Amino acid sequence: MRNKPLLLLLLAAASLSAAPLTGSGSVMTLPTDNGPLSPGIAPTITNLSGGFQGTWSAPAGADWLGTFNVTGTYPASGATGTTNWDFTTLPNGLPSGTYFRFGDLDNGETFTLRAYTLANTAITSDWLDQAIFISSLTPSELTDPLSMPGWNATSGVYTFTGNFASSNHTVTITLPSNTPIGYLELSKPDTTNGFGLAAPVPEPATFAITGLGLIAAALVTRRGSRTR
Repeated sequence: MRNKPLLLLLLAAASLSAAPLTGSGSVMTLPTDNGPLSPGIAPTITNLSGGFQGTWSAPAGADWLGTFNVTGTYPASGATGTTNWDFTTLPNGLPSGTYFRFGDLDNGETFTLRAYTLANTAITSDWLDQAIFISSLTPSELTDPLSMPGWNATSGVYTFTGNFASSNHTVTITLPSNTPIGYLELSKPDTTNGFGLAAPVPEPATFAITGLGLIAAALVTRRGSRTR
């Protein structure tokens, strides 16, 4: 059993996550990771009559592979309205760890997110984590707290607001989810900001940790069988 602490350490290293985004505030905490590009891979979007489809394929993580359906216009810059996202066609809904990202939210603009389980029951817990990444076309914004939006989280409903600075920020915020989602409702009343989802891409280090964990488990099992 001497290998048990090693196995637990490896499993713990593979399951680290950010803290939930709770309460409200006028300026979100600035993440320590930043750069010109946001993490993850966006789905391929296919426009349909009355809505669109999103499809994830490799190298997205295996739990994300597949197609989901949405009614309403894709919420890119220039679009307004409500979109209703149906993830029940994915293997297990929209997995925990999905990247929610939005950009160019400023000058008092807002948008609101509501999430539901696979059984279409409202999720009332804090299902988004704090921001983990910020990207921008303007390098100085990556270290400026006033480039971050405000937020309010009430019974699982998230409303994000642009700050009231006079400048036009170009930041994109990335927040991971911490709860599987069956359905999502997005209300976006302003045209000059955009919203999208991204799936994480497994890194070689992730596979290495998983492989070491399996090796450690095998060693523990083999050693246990020898002592019987």
